[in-house]
Amino acid sequence: MIQTCPRCQKVHVSQGSLCLACRQKEDDQFALVAEYVQNNPHVQAKEVAEETGVDVSSVMKWIKEGRLIAHFRYTCERCGKTISSGRYCPECVVELQHDLNRLKDSLTKREGYYAKPDIKR
Repeated sequence: MIQTCPRCQKVHVSQGSLCLACRQKEDDQFALVAEYVQNNPHVQAKEVAEETGVDVSSVMKWIKEGRLIAHFRYTCERCGKTISSGRYCPECVVELQHDLNRLKDSLTKREGYYAKPDIKR
């Protein structure tokens, strides 16, 4: 699929949302950040950004994705509780899962709705 890179606006054949040049730049930035965090385990995100030249938003994105393990503290996107990994605190994860299950149950009970069976891989 052909698409436009959201960073540099160049048209490219899709192998992800970023073009190869921007993907390589992101990978290089990630490696720099990961090495800095490994050598400075109790550093905060702002210091990582200042010392590496990588945006705080990129550092936080990698942590929320679980790609970067660090001892940062930030807030749950749902309730504001302080957390150190992921996007949501454990309590919100449980509540969100419960809400999704309840929604799934209500949809499967509707007349004429066909629920695809779970596919085991």
